[in-house]
Amino acid sequence: MDPPWVRLTLDVETLDTTAFDVVVGGCRRQGIVFRTIHELGDRDSNHRRLYELNRTCSADIPGREEFYTYAEYCAERIKRETYDPGAVIIALDGDQWVGMSAASDHRARGFFFNEMTGVLRSHRGRGIAWP
Repeated sequence: MDPPWVRLTLDVETLDTTAFDVVVGGCRRQGIVFRTIHELGDRDSNHRRLYELNRTCSADIPGREEFYTYAEYCAERIKRETYDPGAVIIALDGDQWVGMSAASDHRARGFFFNEMTGVLRSHRGRGIAWP
């Protein structure tokens, strides 16, 4: 039996962000810098890096089946009207991509959807995925 879905919502219009100490666009946490794909460049080379990071992090999800091929990933996650390069955040340790959070834009239906949040094993426990 599959577990029930949980729906979490956040009203971004009234959200008070002063409680968060991580801000996308240059703030650091333990040497980690956060940038969006929009800031890094919304191009194929970065889509490939995102794919590899997502694939690596997804391998630790219990019950996860075989991950998409790169072509399937692009078709499902990037070449869609819900793809927003400003909603894909990369955690960088120097030049290494060590974490990600990717949301898709379903604003027309009243929400954003968190597609995936993950951190490489080597960087877990440092609060990277927690605001």
